[in-house]
Order: sequence, then C-alpha cells, then structure tokens
Amino acid sequence: MSWDADLITACCGTSLNCEFSYTYNTTPMVCAAAEAIGVEFDGFQRTLDGMDGHAGRDLLRQLADELQDHASKYEAMNPENGWGNRTGIIAQMRRMADAVPETPQTVWEVT
Repeated sequence: MSWDADLITACCGTSLNCEFSYTYNTTPMVCAAAEAIGVEFDGFQRTLDGMDGHAGRDLLRQLADELQDHASKYEAMNPENGWGNRTGIIAQMRRMADAVPETPQTVWEVT
C-alpha cells in the first residue's frame, strides 16, 4: 500500500498533476525523524493533507534533512520487507518540496 499526493490550487481546486506516491512502510522512520526535529507527524495522509503548499514544502525539507543528516540511525529503520527505504523517501520528499510553485497558492492533497 502507498499514499498518493498532489498539489491543488487553493483558488479553484485544480490539480497541478504532480502525482507523488510512496509506500507506507517508511512511515515509522519519517515519524521518528519528525519527533527528532520536534514536529508532530502522524503519517503523510493525516499530516500533509490540506496543508498549505509552502508549509508542506518546508516540513518535507526539514524531514528530508533529518533523514539525510543522521543516515545510520534511519538506515537501521529501513523496512525489512524491502518495500521502500531511507534514500527513496528522502528523494521523494525532495521532489515533492521542489514541485511547490511560488504562485499560485497551493494545498496538499494526500490520499
């Protein structure tokens, strides 16, 4: 199973067709990274869905930086089944953050 995310224009609800997706298996790792940086995080769907695009971009960058800066801590949390890993979720979060435009104002939609 995986979550799917997109950016939606705040003014009229139009999709920017970003269509990001990643496995739920890395959620415990990302939750641990969030806790380490003092951010409340309850999975991508519950945390990011409905969040302002810029606020989500900042959160994604902070999480990716934490996972990058403390590699050995989080490598040990890679899912045993091999579905998803630390480097993959970092790359996906960076792609997501980079996709947020300055204008128009956007909102994250995560299902």
